[in-house]
Amino acid sequence: MSDTKKMSEIQVGETCRVIHILCGETMRRKLTDIGLIPGTYTECVLKSCGDAMSAFVIRGACIALRKNDLDRITVMPL
Repeated sequence: MSDTKKMSEIQVGETCRVIHILCGETMRRKLTDIGLIPGTYTECVLKSCGDAMSAFVIRGACIALRKNDLDRITVMPL
């Protein structure tokens, strides 16, 4: 899939679909609890200064995630 990106590379206003999540079990459980699973559509709504954190609308809720965690999520930009 050559059109995929890390979720951390998605810019404000861009929408994407989650393809794959590669993280530890604890973080995977947290992401699942907020509804971030493969197939989920999400939109980046905020990037913090220095790109340390970004906020995404996930199933109607605005969730902030660290860049380190976003680097482990593969998405398909829409």
